[in-house]
Amino acid sequence: MCRKNALLAMLVVSAFSMGQTCTPDTDSDGVADANDGCPNTPICAIVDARGCPSDSDDDGVYDGCDECLQTLPDTMVYSNGCDAEGPAGAVPARCIGPDPRAKEIEYSLVNLTDATSGTILIKGVVDNIGLADFASMAGSQAVQLWEDGNLVASEPFVNLAVDESITVEYQRSWSIDGAEFQPTRYQLIVTYDPDIYDDGILTNDDCRQGNNSLLRGTSGINSLFE
Repeated sequence: MCRKNALLAMLVVSAFSMGQTCTPDTDSDGVADANDGCPNTPICAIVDARGCPSDSDDDGVYDGCDECLQTLPDTMVYSNGCDAEGPAGAVPARCIGPDPRAKEIEYSLVNLTDATSGTILIKGVVDNIGLADFASMAGSQAVQLWEDGNLVASEPFVNLAVDESITVEYQRSWSIDGAEFQPTRYQLIVTYDPDIYDDGILTNDDCRQGNNSLLRGTSGINSLFE
């Protein structure tokens, strides 16, 4: 009799469990997809009840992911939130070999629609600050520009001599009246094929990868309309 009751209880629990549905949370931020106002936030980001991250110093790197919490607004920073330029006047040390670097993200005004809106240009610049020329095969590397996690422009390259630079550009409309869904940051990335260090070509082995990603918040764009 006891075994029958136990079996019945197990069947009831099993049936109840099968009737349950999991609530998806794709970005694992603790807010269900159905209620998440900011999907695809990085796992390190601190989010509010709507699933949206904060950026206290307005540098384009979300709180929780930011290792340098007091950078000035509109500062260009590496992906950890620390100033890409370093101390004033500092010159980055050159490593032995080629070293493509995400150098800067520039904003400029292309034209005005009216006093508060127009078309802007976002330009990313990559240069080689290593001690050797970069030389590779086509299709193995590219410069990418991302807008709030979405790829908006890509520029493949093959060779990049010492101190030579390459740019990637993207245009979009902008309004300083707080138009909905305007981006909050841009990211410039030097990207390589995963096997680039195994291809036997030493001239495309980037000697420093910590400078391959650069971020900039969009707070400085509004000043273009002043």
